[in-house]
This record gives sequence, C-alpha cells and structure tokens, in this order.
Amino acid sequence: PEAPDKSFPRLSYAQILHRLRLASLQKPDLIEMFDGNAKFGLPSVGTCDEYPAPTQPSDAADPAGATTKVPCKVWVVQLGNKELVKPRTPRMIVSGELHGNERVGPVAILEFLEFVLALYDQSTWVRYFVDTRLITLIPMTNAHGYNDDIREEIGENDHKIDINRDFPFDQSPTACMTSVAARVVNELFLSTLYRLMITFHAGTNVLGYEWGDLGHCTRSDGGKMDCIPAPDRAAMMRLADRMKTFAGPTADTPEYVVGDMSSTVYPVGGGMEDWAYGASWSVNPKQNAPSSVPCEPAPINGSEYSSQRTTYDGSTHRCITYLVETSENKDPSDEQLGGSNGIWSVGGNESGTGDRGHIARNMRLLFAAADSIDPYSTMHTAEWAEEGNGGNHLEGGNVEITWSIHGVFDVDETYLQWAVPSDLPDQEAGLHGGTAAQSGEGSFWAGEYFLEGKIFRATIPVLPIKTSDVVHFRVSYKVDAALAEIQKDAGLPPQSHFVNLRNNASWRHHNSDTRIRGESVRFSSTLIVRPSTAGGKPFMEFKSEEDGSWGGRLTPSEPETGGALSSPHDNTSSKKVNWLAMTLIVAGSLLAVVLVALFVRWIVIRLRHRRAANHGQDEEDGEEMNELMAPLWDEDSD
Repeated sequence: PEAPDKSFPRLSYAQILHRLRLASLQKPDLIEMFDGNAKFGLPSVGTCDEYPAPTQPSDAADPAGATTKVPCKVWVVQLGNKELVKPRTPRMIVSGELHGNERVGPVAILEFLEFVLALYDQSTWVRYFVDTRLITLIPMTNAHGYNDDIREEIGENDHKIDINRDFPFDQSPTACMTSVAARVVNELFLSTLYRLMITFHAGTNVLGYEWGDLGHCTRSDGGKMDCIPAPDRAAMMRLADRMKTFAGPTADTPEYVVGDMSSTVYPVGGGMEDWAYGASWSVNPKQNAPSSVPCEPAPINGSEYSSQRTTYDGSTHRCITYLVETSENKDPSDEQLGGSNGIWSVGGNESGTGDRGHIARNMRLLFAAADSIDPYSTMHTAEWAEEGNGGNHLEGGNVEITWSIHGVFDVDETYLQWAVPSDLPDQEAGLHGGTAAQSGEGSFWAGEYFLEGKIFRATIPVLPIKTSDVVHFRVSYKVDAALAEIQKDAGLPPQSHFVNLRNNASWRHHNSDTRIRGESVRFSSTLIVRPSTAGGKPFMEFKSEEDGSWGGRLTPSEPETGGALSSPHDNTSSKKVNWLAMTLIVAGSLLAVVLVALFVRWIVIRLRHRRAANHGQDEEDGEEMNELMAPLWDEDSD
C-alpha cells in the first residue's frame, strides 16, 4: 500500500509545529509530543511564530489565520506504540537541524512521520516497525535558528552560538552547553540509551560517521585528514552503505559520499556526532585524557546548568551517529524537494520525478536506519504436503518452512527447531528436532517489498502427528560476528550498543528508562501449526504465538547450536531409554547416600579413636571399624 501522493513543499517553523500537533491528535496512541524546554526545566531563547493550536483530529493540515510570536521551544516527538514500549524496546534519535538555515531535515522528518502514520493500519511492515521501536524525532532542534532562517542559536546580548560546536567532546569546559538546543539533546541522552542517531545538515552531499574531531584526526603534509579508525568502523561502513544504496540519488544530486566526517567534511571540536558516540568512554589520543570533560557554561537568561549534567557514566554515550549532509543547496526549491510518488523505489525511480527528490530519499534513509537497529526474524511460509492416510496421522510428505533474518548484515548461523508437546507421562515434551545450520546475508525490508538478503529453507521429513497435536516451530540465529572484530589501528574492540547487543552476551547497560542486553543466540517467536481435518482431508492451521514461548524443552539429543536433524520417530525406543536412564540415576543416588553415611561414620570413629588413645580403647575401636567396613571390602574384592 502507498500513502496518498503528495508534494513536499518547503515549510516554516509554524507550519511544521501545526502539523506535529495535528498528528498527535490523530494518533495519540502512537505519538507522544512534548516541549523539551518545559520537560527538562530549561529556559527559552528568542521568539518563534505559531498558529493557533489545532483542537480536533479533523482540523486542516494547512493552518489558516495569522501567527503570533511566542517563546521558541524545542519540540520533541516520540514515535512508537505506547502500549508496547518496554525498557528493552530499541531506541533511535533523529535531529532535523542544528543549523537553522539548513532546511531539508525538518521537512524530511515531518513527512516521514506522517507517512508512517498514514500506513500504520494498512502495512504489516510499517505496523511492525512502529510497534517494536521507539524513535525520538526532533524536527527543529535549533528552534530559534529555523524560525528565523539563520545558522546559529542567538543567545543573550545577540551572542551567536554554533550548536554543533557546543557539545563536551574535544571542547573546553566553558565553551560547551551554552545553547538551549544542546542542553535539550543532552537531557534526552541522559534519560534514554540510544543505539543510533541521524543528524541532518546541508551544504554538501555526504553520509559521514566517526571520527570528526581534532583529537582523533591529524592533517598530513599534503592537507589530507588522517584519522584513527573508530572501534565500530566496520559497522559504521556497512550501515552507511545500506542507507546510501536505499536512499539513492536525487534528480540533481548523486548518491551520498560515504566516509568518516573529518575526511569527507572537516574536523571540529564540540561536535554532537562524536559526543553521542564516544563521550562515555573515549580518550583523546593526543592528550591521553578523556575526550569529554564536564561543562561549566555561563547561565542562560539566569538559568544555571550544573556540570553534573555532563558528567557521564559508561552507558549513555555509545550511540553510532551519522552526519547527513543532504544537499549542496541548503534550501532547495519545492521542485527539488519532490514528492511521495513511488517512494519505495530502491534508489529512486529513473522514470519518475517525485521519488527522486531530497525529501523522499532521506525518508528512505530513515527507514533503512530504523530497520537496522535491532535483529529480528520473519517466517514466510510453512507448507505441508497434502499426502496422508486420512486417519489420525499425517504420515506422507514433508513440512517446508522458509524464513529470513532482518536488521543484520551477516547471518552467521541459523537453523529451525521444532517440537510436538506429548501427553506421555514420562516425558515433558514429545518429538524434538533441529535442522542443519545455514548461513548467508541478512535481509532488508522496506514497506511491503523484499529488497535483499537470503531466504532460508528447511524441510522436516515425515512427522507422525496426531490430529489433536500441535507442532511448534522456532528459528535460532547468530549474527554479525565480523562486526565485533577489533579494527586495525583502532586499539579497542567495538564500543557501541549497536554492535555489542548483537553478539556480546555479557553486554549489560541500563538507566531508569532503557535496558540494553547483548545476546549471542536469538530465537524467533514460536510458530504454532495446528493440524485438523475437513471432510477427511488433513490440512494445517497457522498461528504465531506473540509471547514467543517454546512448546517443549530442549532434549540432550538436540544441539542448541544446530546440527543434523535428529531421528525422533521411534517413541517406544525413546521411552525405554528414558526408563533405563531413570533407573540408573536412582540406583546411583542410593549408592552415593550409603557411601556418604559410611564415610561420616568412619570420621566419627577416628575421632573417638584419638580421644581414647590413652584409655586403652584402640583395639576395641579397630575391631568395630573392621566390622563396619567389611561389606565394602567384600564388594570390592568381587
């Protein structure tokens, strides 16, 4: 399904705010919108234009009437199903602009939001996307700058503040957190552990990642910037290539140039990107000191900001961040911004025009980014051959299941597990099996379209299943081990949540709002297949169990990490083996109890022997010991 075709015109602060408010009225279960200044107790700087706030979901998207001047506010939107958000829900953050005269990002975020909401009730993938993620959107981070179409935030005494030099990373303590915008972003990072950040800019055509500071980068004699690789560089490159490919070119701009920020743009001190990624752990290699130090800013309109707010723990700032320079023209025309026609076209449609505009390509970039922040699996088909004896067992044919793994780059190992719950009194679970392990490329979805990756297939041969039984299937998978390798010259293993949550089982980070836990092995939800009969012909009924519970425990014969399919068809043999094992366990336990009792008795006698040594009881105790141990000596001699 497609959202209605529409053009993407340039928009003012007042127009974007009006439509954000309207969206929050239309989808209150999916959007939480708040004033960042008020929520975090921060002052406002400058005045911004506002239309009268909409009061009904049916109010017009194009506001009428005059605007009024009010204190500028940094508006924040949380996109996600409120009923389903949990501490472990994957989180991502997007900034529309830090420089108010770079105009593409705010419009791209608004159109992305409205597009998702329009398709939520139509598209299975969009619904999944919203139900399983929480995305923080800040369309106009530099509210005052965007309203007035100027680069900086204007502080007291008309002091101009470049917000992307105002973060505590490779910056002096008195030169950071001097802007309201930086303080709002800082408070968001203190309250939420983000895995990925996208920050929109303009002035060139670049998709850049860390590093972009002077501490990790040095200009060579030829003028080229040489940077120490970021520990997560492998993941940064892989995701950047995916976003670049799916975003594609525009009608007048080629695909994004990908690379570290220092070499593709230029290095800066106080940049938000390096701060978001490294402030919790990075050391400036030139100074052998922490890259981030607590800020000591001057008050804003009399409002102090404690240095404790920039004293970070080891969890808050491990967020891979991309600088997206959307276009050389900082304020493209309406025609260059384009429209929604054919928006799902991979890389843009050569014959179209709307989908090859700047807004559509950056909406696609956001979809690619959000899809990648957490691994997940999809079962596509489960087919049962129709042969059967028409009785109580489906004895002919095979079950074939297909699946794919998403949000990853490499599937290192995946296989199918299955179980049939049994009513046998001596077994907690019935038949079990695990198919041979497979590997391949991770998959990527957009909308309803499968774009890339491997479809995995497994066939389960001839299952004897009673019509009263159900079969439980689930997929096991391990992913992206290559991303965990130490990068040459980086000096450290990967430090981001994005990488470590994929395969580092000891990775544990949390705050009051968020929990991140790494997993070396993941499992899909359980697919429950229900056989039944209709007119004597067997068929299967499918249901995916939402809580992901598994219908049977793993048996010792079933490897947890894959392997050849076990041969579980002889229940009688399995039953005999289980009875024999139980008998041996009981006999062994009884023998162990006897031995322990005898050993304790022997210790007691030895103590008595020592105490009575001077009273002539040695011979008597020795005889008692021999009588006690005689049965054991006889058993050993046999």
